[in-house]
Amino acid sequence: MFFKQLIAPYRTGIASVMVLLAAMPVLGLSQSIVAPALTPWVKKMSKNPKRFHMDRLIVRVGHRQWVGGLDVSRLFRSKPVTVHPIPRVQPSPSISSSTLTLLAEVVMAEAGNQPEAAQIGVADVVLHRTRTPGFPQTISAVLYQPGQFDSVMTGMIDRVVPSPQVWAATRAALAGVNVVPGAVYFDTPSEDAANPWSHQLVGCREIGAMRFCQGIRSSS
Repeated sequence: MFFKQLIAPYRTGIASVMVLLAAMPVLGLSQSIVAPALTPWVKKMSKNPKRFHMDRLIVRVGHRQWVGGLDVSRLFRSKPVTVHPIPRVQPSPSISSSTLTLLAEVVMAEAGNQPEAAQIGVADVVLHRTRTPGFPQTISAVLYQPGQFDSVMTGMIDRVVPSPQVWAATRAALAGVNVVPGAVYFDTPSEDAANPWSHQLVGCREIGAMRFCQGIRSSS
């Protein structure tokens, strides 16, 4: 009766594993043999840990010393997390390696010390401009448009080397990851507060020390 109460919450599959674990020392089964066999099953069950009460299974196995040396808990180290989907747009058409490098250099110069999301955001702004009326239609033309990007105007892009994270962020944006939907401007409020246009930006979202905005308020 006690055993039935013990396994009742865990479904038939879990009961089978408990029996197998209990029999391991008797059968001479080692961790190297059993662990690979259990891993696919464990991964399948752990996709819905609440339904199968995996947390209680781990506790019971941990408290019972008949596991035969098998560290079941290591198979459950990854806790379920809430994943917020990232908006995506159509991936950008294939670009040349020189254009990719130019975009990565601008991202590095503008947001090299910012979180990866902000770095993706900088690349997103450039890509959004190529699809927005009133802006040039190519990445290079957007970046070299007069008066738009400080890092280009000052030549900073020639003095930076994109980090691995910046390369990844740039490629993510080109692949369609869109963390700042609709944004065609960005600034750093702590540095650009003296610029009049900075106070006219609207539809803004902050990431790290940066701000990504969808437009500029009309002065009229």
